[in-house]
Amino acid sequence: MDSERLPSSRTQSQRAAIEAAARRLLSTMESDANVRFFLETTPYSTGSGPACKLPACKDKIHHGDYRIAVYAGLSGRPSTAVLYHLTCFEELVNFEEPRYLDLLMPVTRMSFAARDLRLTSIMNGGWLLDGGAEKLALHWKDLMKTRQRKLRGQEDLPMSAGLRELLARAGSASFTPRKVPGMPDFEFSILSTILAPIESDGPGDITEWNLLHYYLSREFVAHPELVEDPPLLSAVLRKWETDCAIASKPLESLDKTEKAYRLGMSDKHIRGIKRLSAAIAPNTSAFL
Repeated sequence: MDSERLPSSRTQSQRAAIEAAARRLLSTMESDANVRFFLETTPYSTGSGPACKLPACKDKIHHGDYRIAVYAGLSGRPSTAVLYHLTCFEELVNFEEPRYLDLLMPVTRMSFAARDLRLTSIMNGGWLLDGGAEKLALHWKDLMKTRQRKLRGQEDLPMSAGLRELLARAGSASFTPRKVPGMPDFEFSILSTILAPIESDGPGDITEWNLLHYYLSREFVAHPELVEDPPLLSAVLRKWETDCAIASKPLESLDKTEKAYRLGMSDKHIRGIKRLSAAIAPNTSAFL
């Protein structure tokens, strides 16, 4: 691991413990091809929350926090997830390396089964990412993979123009969603509406709000290989989470700094946050 990525506040003994934990994680990855890094929302628990397994972290992982669950549920044998705060996990791994990035799997209505979760569990709340976090995490991963390939001089992986347009332009007044071959109707409907990255006032709107541009940056979305320091996933989701909290509170309950920020948010920004702030459950009719 790159010890320079660790916060300067870490002591020498903490750094040594984290580096040892990183080596153990890498050994686990090499011995079990089924290991995945699941990005999920911490479900409610009656206690104070599970412990973060980063050696230097003493904080609990609280209900609603984004966390990483290192899990090998696909191996067909009993397995217990090892849990980390997302920020703590970024001290263990460098997602700029394909061997780590490839294992990252956001938990959504499409992937919860890989995490060995039952439908009843996710319908009770938790686990699934909210819509904005899902959209940002998946797009961030795709951009990071594009960046890695282009920096190695490789061609980007092919994606149908229809799918690429749907993922990047849905919601814009200038875009008309067209059915993507092989995509279930339910998923197409979700991606075209609730998970659309753009919030618009309709035809003629030249200042549409774009989730991806706002939280990932226009430059990173357009040319990820040209960005010297790509955004950390934890930083992206922390900003999204903070904005969700500010947008959802009554104005009178905000402090001076929060209120000034809220008043600077456009109506489209707030509408987009409210639309994307809920987790999207799977199509339950598909399980009947």
